[in-house]
Amino acid sequence: MSTDIKLHVVGLLLLWSPAASANLHFGDTVDRAVALHITNGGLARLGDLVEAMVPGSVAVSGYAGETLCSEDDANPLIFELNDLELLISADDVQVLASDGRLDLTLYGTLSSTASTLLVQGDCSILTELDELCSLQLPTTALSAHLGLVLGQNALGFQAVVDDLSIDISPMGNPVSDCTLASGVGTLLGQNESAISDLLLSYIEPELDGLGETLEQSIEDTLSSLDLQTDLSLLGAEMSLSIFPGEISLGDNGLLLGLGAGLDGSAADCVDSGAGVLVSGADWPLLGETVPDTSLEYDAALLLGRDFVDFLLWSVWASGALCLDATDLLGESVDTSLLSLFLGEELEQLFPQESPANLWIQPAGAPVAIFQHDFPPIGVSLEDLGVSLEVQLDERWLRLFQVDIDARVGADLDLGAEQVEILLDLDTSDMLFSETHNEFMSDGFSDGLRDLLDSFLEPYLSGGVLDPYTLPDLYGLQVGSTFWMPDADDEWQGLYLLLDTSAVEPLDVSGCDAAALGCGDETDTGLGFSFEDVLGCTDDSSSCSDLGCDSGTTCSVVGQPRRGLLMLNRIALLGLVLGISASRRRHWSRPATGVPRSR
Repeated sequence: MSTDIKLHVVGLLLLWSPAASANLHFGDTVDRAVALHITNGGLARLGDLVEAMVPGSVAVSGYAGETLCSEDDANPLIFELNDLELLISADDVQVLASDGRLDLTLYGTLSSTASTLLVQGDCSILTELDELCSLQLPTTALSAHLGLVLGQNALGFQAVVDDLSIDISPMGNPVSDCTLASGVGTLLGQNESAISDLLLSYIEPELDGLGETLEQSIEDTLSSLDLQTDLSLLGAEMSLSIFPGEISLGDNGLLLGLGAGLDGSAADCVDSGAGVLVSGADWPLLGETVPDTSLEYDAALLLGRDFVDFLLWSVWASGALCLDATDLLGESVDTSLLSLFLGEELEQLFPQESPANLWIQPAGAPVAIFQHDFPPIGVSLEDLGVSLEVQLDERWLRLFQVDIDARVGADLDLGAEQVEILLDLDTSDMLFSETHNEFMSDGFSDGLRDLLDSFLEPYLSGGVLDPYTLPDLYGLQVGSTFWMPDADDEWQGLYLLLDTSAVEPLDVSGCDAAALGCGDETDTGLGFSFEDVLGCTDDSSSCSDLGCDSGTTCSVVGQPRRGLLMLNRIALLGLVLGISASRRRHWSRPATGVPRSR
């Protein structure tokens, strides 16, 4: 066999070989700890979220100004558009993952309520205009598409965003009942897409740089997953590090995998030198249904056994399970107190009250149990040693030791606003073995159950970790949940069905077109301003250096164009700016005002 063939065979064996197990200690990491999976069905729900959030209308008011139709125009055209509403319908929003790509496509319509447009002055071949036109944007189909590619390189995650493409169907004549309408009609007879093209000419320049902005935002978001935080688990202080491990887009949706590391200090009360053995299991194989079932789901949070076992070992190795009754009760323990649980025999042995120490000390680390039913995550703890020392004649005497095998359940309390990890423990299910007994009668350990209930109550009444506040997802809710481990019990999955029925359209206060470029921003409470989107932000650069409060009329001097195209521009300028308001020019009312009668 040639050397090349041998190398290929070795490579294939390495690829096919199962992940190697390893012993982990403080400071080590689990490369595959937690996974978030969103199916294409779940991505479709996110599309429904976007569709439901699109506002049904945007008010545009107070738009007036003047413009020069040519550089030597002696009689500028003055115009005023009365209030109207832009009507928006998002009929379908599709989000689809495939072969490393994520594509978002929106299909909808655009129209407006009826309004009037007053025009006075000259524009190219049309002179001495003084008329009030009816204006209404006809219902017009539109679509928008945005695609992105997500990948990884040596420096981390990388996002590449396509240019946003917008398509507007040929739009009918929005102007009627005036001479200007005939001019616009003639233009549409020559080019049915003239108005649509005009709208795009206003919108598309504002999209320049959008791809780079989204790329940076996505990469920053993924980079923010690389974090380190301090934890307090059952009183043990540890450091948890989380880092992105893998991201993939394909026919099975979106998979985001995270690794995790734990660091802390080993306690003297346990022997943690061997560490914890983990299997090194690979990421789970996921599709549109729960593995090995026909149950569909939208999203899933998957916990790896390696990570859970490492977390449990870290709690144990840090000494968090080495419990002292004095510390738990907040007061000293003596024989008279313990006799309330252990019976009269202890009181007879120590008729005079005597100091005592009750210790709980586990011999080995807990291990995880993944279950189909409640609780979904169990913890098996064997040889949980409980020993009692009593002071007798100024000497400490070990009275007994009991080894306990216990099962503790862990569950996620998933509420509308926060999630909390809760413990479920029933001492009646514990197995007691009296491994050492100097003076007590057999069966004395039955009294320890009530005593343990008192000791463990502080840990059972609340969560193991501080509750985590869930982000506000604009009304997106969890419809139902269920747990299911995989066939190898290496991953436990919390599977979710999402509900978008409570999502409401965003409340957009509208844009005062008269103050375009000089308007006040209105906070929507969503972390961004629609005035930014609509262009109603402070920006006086397009008005030379006049400023927004100068009271001076800004005139837009464009390059000489054909007369009908300029009329088209004038007639639809208010609507276009209401849709995208993207020119960032300062339009103000003429100082003399605009007459409202013809």
